Amino acid sequence: MKKYIIAIMVVALFSLVAIPQVHAVDVSKEQCREMISLGDKAMSEENFEVAKNYYKRAIKYDPWSKAAWGKYDLLVQVTSGDGAVDTSGFDFSSSPSPKQEEEEEDDDLFGGSAPSFEGC
Repeated sequence: MKKYIIAIMVVALFSLVAIPQVHAVDVSKEQCREMISLGDKAMSEENFEVAKNYYKRAIKYDPWSKAAWGKYDLLVQVTSGDGAVDTSGFDFSSSPSPKQEEEEEDDDLFGGSAPSFEGC
């Protein structure tokens, strides 16, 4: 009888631990998308320092976001320490949108074609 109670408690503990972690990942990706959209809005208003800060916050929420890194890196390249901005030669629309990034993640999980397995 004690074995069954212990087994049920272990299963319940594992299920309680696993559920919040899955939800936390989804929340951080959503917050990353929100920061990217706020950064894009600041970019359209030519407020480059504010946009750079939003993109930096997006990276903190999702360090694997290609869109956040691409936009942040681009702003670091075109802004200098004295507040001057040199946008010549840069196309701000070239970095992937969060939606495009999400589609790429779904298509290609391993950075190439998925391995194929034949037989045992």
